[in-house]
Amino acid sequence: MKDAEVYNVKIKVRCGDDYTRLNKMSKLVSEFYAEVMRFKPSLCDERARIFTQSYMESEGLPQIVRRAKAIRDVLEGMSINILKGEFIVGNQASRPRAAPLFPEFSISFFYI
Repeated sequence: MKDAEVYNVKIKVRCGDDYTRLNKMSKLVSEFYAEVMRFKPSLCDERARIFTQSYMESEGLPQIVRRAKAIRDVLEGMSINILKGEFIVGNQASRPRAAPLFPEFSISFFYI
């Protein structure tokens, strides 16, 4: 097996006053990194919408049953994204670099 080629890639990170760090990545990793970084950070409301809809449909049932149905609906209804070059797949939001909302834990940040 051949050794992977290593490329020097500058990555912006906030670490005190130094915003750049030199990392060594294989060509495959650097290409995947570039692919992911082209997406803008965002919020994803897909999970929150599915969870909320499930709770509205299960009013009157015991809380544990409502939670189980909501989790089932989230797992069945969430988008699945597999980017080119991914070896480990799976996602928690509908887009890369998106942060999901979890209404079952807290919605207090909406009232700030």
